[in-house]
Amino acid sequence: MADIDKITGFEFEELVGRLLRNMGFIVEQTLLSADGGVDIIAYSKEPIFKGKYLIQCKRWSGVVGEPVIRDLYGVVLSQNANKGIVITNSYFSEKAIEFAENKNIELIDGNILSDLIKKYLDSQDNSSMSIDNIKDFKTNEDFDIDKYNYYREQMENDKRNKEKYLNLLKFLYSYIATKKYDIMYSGLINESCYIADEILTRFCNKDRDGLKLREVILNIKAFLYILMGNLDKSFETLKELKLLRPINTPTDGRITPTEYGSVRKDKHSLKESLKMFDTDFFSNAFVLRNLLIIFKGINFIEGSDYIKNLFIKGNENLLEMIRKGFIRYSFDPQLNDEISTLNKELLDKSIDDIYSGTEDKIYIPTEFYIEKIGGDYYGRIKYNNELFFNANDIIDNSLKNIDYQKQLTRIKFLMTL
Repeated sequence: MADIDKITGFEFEELVGRLLRNMGFIVEQTLLSADGGVDIIAYSKEPIFKGKYLIQCKRWSGVVGEPVIRDLYGVVLSQNANKGIVITNSYFSEKAIEFAENKNIELIDGNILSDLIKKYLDSQDNSSMSIDNIKDFKTNEDFDIDKYNYYREQMENDKRNKEKYLNLLKFLYSYIATKKYDIMYSGLINESCYIADEILTRFCNKDRDGLKLREVILNIKAFLYILMGNLDKSFETLKELKLLRPINTPTDGRITPTEYGSVRKDKHSLKESLKMFDTDFFSNAFVLRNLLIIFKGINFIEGSDYIKNLFIKGNENLLEMIRKGFIRYSFDPQLNDEISTLNKELLDKSIDDIYSGTEDKIYIPTEFYIEKIGGDYYGRIKYNNELFFNANDIIDNSLKNIDYQKQLTRIKFLMTL
């Protein structure tokens, strides 16, 4: 357990949170104040185990004594929780063990924790989630540890402030957007997912900006899962986002009347029209396109065809709505028809390029934020055609050394729901 002894108390809490998520719990890290000594609240929806669990994390060098257990037991009773659990890298005193007997209290010492990590982190998650990699990215000479510590401290000292979490997430994400592979695949992607989960738990509530933030963060998480090789989790996240439906965004953007004016004289020149997407553009569907390319790269035909059909059906729905007058690009019917035709050609070409293997760019979200226009909130995810990973690089880094067939089996099941 020497590696755990080197991490901070907050990192230990992160580790336990990740462990519980992999065990199937819904995890909520508590606020610093008024938590009654509870670090994590975990919920289970599974039969028999359904209910609320209160977890206290103790990364200690010495023995954990009875007072800690007694305090937690009082909170368990007052909150009517299923069970209180104390998890430590160390061990418990005899009095602590005696006090916990015949009570809804469970004690997890360092040896038990080590076994759980091997079972639920090292074996289930890919590459960088294990305890051996928790601190790797922080020791990389190209990683700005001072800035990381600053953002981390800001977040820890003000856990009710959404912007503090977003600042840390965007700082970590900057290493992904700039393709720092050594840092990315040494635990930074996993750290980013953890912070994203915290944002979802704490701030993505039922108000309008919270719901829009949820869409943006889930979209980013789906992209991060692709980078980690967790294809089934990415697919499931897209399902939660309701993106697994006919969607009318072609893989390289959609032409608008203003953009179309520059190519109208040669409206069938796809090469010219594609040049318009060399600059920044926004989309909520590119992560679906990215997953399509990965599926093709690993020869997952059922998944590839499933996503392709979503795009095709979505475009057919869009054309039908334009023909019926429910949607129009302009008041000029001829212009509407021309733009619709060009958009269909763009979509067809993009899909043909992906299926032929000539298109393997995994576009990187470069920015993400919430924008308020008038009284409405909009989630923005920004891309740039010049910023992308090659699919083979992602496959080599995250899928090469794992058996992902179980993931594909689960995706096939999710496609039936």
